[in-house]
Amino acid sequence: MVHPDSQELDRERSPVPEGYTPYTYEFRDRHGKMQRERLFLKNTPIITESEVEQARIEPERRECLHITLNTQGGKTMKAATSAMNLGRDRLALVVQGKIKSAPVVQAVISRTFEISGLDGKNEASGLAELLNRRASTEKNTPFIPQDLALYAVHPESRRLVEEGALRVPGFRLWKLPAHRQGKTGEVEYLFLGNSPIISGDCARHAEPDMEHPGSLDITWNEEAFRKLERASAGLRPGKDRIAVVLRGTILSTPLIPGNAFPHHSYSRSGG
Repeated sequence: MVHPDSQELDRERSPVPEGYTPYTYEFRDRHGKMQRERLFLKNTPIITESEVEQARIEPERRECLHITLNTQGGKTMKAATSAMNLGRDRLALVVQGKIKSAPVVQAVISRTFEISGLDGKNEASGLAELLNRRASTEKNTPFIPQDLALYAVHPESRRLVEEGALRVPGFRLWKLPAHRQGKTGEVEYLFLGNSPIISGDCARHAEPDMEHPGSLDITWNEEAFRKLERASAGLRPGKDRIAVVLRGTILSTPLIPGNAFPHHSYSRSGG
């Protein structure tokens, strides 16, 4: 859910409202020009992919995605949108940490709805395929390359967050998942690079590590190795961190190893 006063809060440079996270939304206007907008999204999503029963696209409108939710998801969505100011309040679709669409809600939504404005047929069809795969396997989805990405963590991330910084050139604010929050119960954040160092597209092979349950062994290709080498050249081994992001959620933030990244491009990340 988008904070109803997002535009005013951004214009007045107000503090982040409690229970919300700032996101940068990039989109094309009706003239095809790229625009940027800062939105505050509620920390707790209304629904996630676990409530999706089916996703499909139409041959004539391949930039649109039709979603059918399960019974509980439909009830949750109906309750949420019934309480909204129709014609004014907005919802945001977030995929892998990025806003893909942020429409104004024009009517109460329940089990079926349409997401439009996606970036052409490939994005809509790719998202539909991913959602349907998860639905058909009851969310026990195997690892696929597009799920994974490695990001650089800003070396002064903790200090910047404590000082209340919201924008850092070249970096974006991410919220740590609940299981990685501290004992204080306060929401914690990190600044990660705008673009990943590498993504799972550069993985040659991935399989569970049988000696370390919950871990994954990944063999990277040469392109990934070169990118990791370049990235590690500007980082301090044993001090700086990278973030392992799986399906848009920060999974772990390991320290850069003392020997940087080994030539065999081997990586293990807890899951």
